[in-house]
Amino acid sequence: MSEALTLSIPYYRGSAYLRRAIESVLEQDDDQWLLAIRDDGERDEVRAVVHELGLADDPRVSCARNGSNLGMVANWNRCLDAVETPLATLLHADDALDPSYVRTMRSLARRHPDDTAFFCEARIIDESGHQRFSLADWIKRFYLPAGANRGDSFSLSGESALEALMAGNFIMCPTLCFRIDKLAGRRFDPTHHQVQDLELTSRLLMDGDTLVGTRRSAYAYRRHAAGATALQSESLLRFHEELALFDRVAERAAAIGWRRAPQDDHPPPPRVPGDGRSNAVTGPTSLARVGPRRRRAAPPRVISSSTMCPARVRQGKLRAQANRRGLLV
Repeated sequence: MSEALTLSIPYYRGSAYLRRAIESVLEQDDDQWLLAIRDDGERDEVRAVVHELGLADDPRVSCARNGSNLGMVANWNRCLDAVETPLATLLHADDALDPSYVRTMRSLARRHPDDTAFFCEARIIDESGHQRFSLADWIKRFYLPAGANRGDSFSLSGESALEALMAGNFIMCPTLCFRIDKLAGRRFDPTHHQVQDLELTSRLLMDGDTLVGTRRSAYAYRRHAAGATALQSESLLRFHEELALFDRVAERAAAIGWRRAPQDDHPPPPRVPGDGRSNAVTGPTSLARVGPRRRRAAPPRVISSSTMCPARVRQGKLRAQANRRGLLV
């Protein structure tokens, strides 16, 4: 299968969601795919779902169960290690693909044969699969680099791309499709639980790789109370990891001479009128409710541990305070 795409599902729990994820693979309008499911759960649920869907003998579908629980990120890497096709996507077990996903990724890969990874936009769905508006995800479009809205695709490379990505991580992690030979053994850092996607994409940019995106939506990302993002926001783990990552990225960026970023590459996010609960940076609209009002920081122009992303750092601190006071929405 030339330029075929392996859709690899790292599974832990949630068989009902898994069933929908598998069904979305079967609904693809491009048949150049393989499905591989890597079971890291406590109970052997995957094979039962595959059998119920009549896929037990389908040569396109494979299942493997880890001998012991590896943990989320290590299981992601195990999925990538097992890929035998040129392209691979980690389809999260609680998400779903739009029918055009494989076609969209293979088209990007065909038009950009020397680039490392490809991504698209995603629509947000809830526990029941209904589409929902997410302010946190909507606002990230304002951090896209100049030119992202022109043409069918746009490329991210170099210092300007890193600055934009660190200001607002607009790449929805599970939409990423990797070209395995260009990835060249680089994997997600298993010491992380929440920022492993941003750590890898920022590392790829600093290694000189190019990422290609499209404004087309071809993925359905499920936000729900039992999801890893929700749980790690509640525990504040995500904010601790984000702040630590910013410093590490800034240190490496400075080491390779990425100290000044292009001016006006991306505007600061607009202030969105709200109902008193949330603003454009997903923190409380009335900052007095969680602390003293602070002046809005301008987009950073010098990459350093203290100035690389002040708005993002402030966002994490405000969200942590709001979460403790029950104001986080």
